[in-house]
Amino acid sequence: MKKQQALERKKYLAGLAGREEELWRQIQSLVAGKRPTDYDQAVQLLLNLRDLAQGRSEKAAFQQKLALLAEEHRRKYSFIKKLNTSGFSV
Repeated sequence: MKKQQALERKKYLAGLAGREEELWRQIQSLVAGKRPTDYDQAVQLLLNLRDLAQGRSEKAAFQQKLALLAEEHRRKYSFIKKLNTSGFSV
């Protein structure tokens, strides 16, 4: 079962390839909304982008964009907390 899930995840991430900038804009919009449910959605998109970046050896670029996002929204403690509890170190 895990192998099937991994394959489905890989396919899903491949479908996101080429849409990274669109996803970053969507994340910005969600975080700007200041709603906890939007923060959850933004974090899920960030997890997808992180996994996509790791698979393409673009982890440093992802980390840089994440750091800028966290800095821009550093006063939104709920968002920063969600990032930290999701495994992001910001």
